Amino acid sequence: MRLLLAMLFAIVSGVAAGSPAALAVKAPSPSPTSGDCGLGAYPVNRPNKKILADAPLAARPSSSLLAKLQLGPDGQVTHLRVLRRAYPEAPKAAEPLNLKAIQDLKDRHFPPATVAGQPVVACVEIAVTIDLR
Repeated sequence: MRLLLAMLFAIVSGVAAGSPAALAVKAPSPSPTSGDCGLGAYPVNRPNKKILADAPLAARPSSSLLAKLQLGPDGQVTHLRVLRRAYPEAPKAAEPLNLKAIQDLKDRHFPPATVAGQPVVACVEIAVTIDLR
């Protein structure tokens, strides 16, 4: 079962089938851009394991995966880079949770960002909190 994420501006939590983890997404308003958000080397069509492998291991524990996304004018994710993994202190055990969060972000369709009523490319950082309670 795919975890349905709420609108870009909302906070949501849900439980993925077969997983005790609840995911909550927090995202600020997108910022319109004319460039590629610095994500040119991170197209969304890369395999999830490759996306996760490029993420640095944080020095301190965190239950949130932090990702930077580039959204196309249609609201689809075009580029994705993981800036921080969830549970970096246990990378192997947390890998399935991080991969699920990445897939959910890739599959999500966001409301298009607009400037003067016209859809534009936008950059946004999103924190996905993985709560194991």
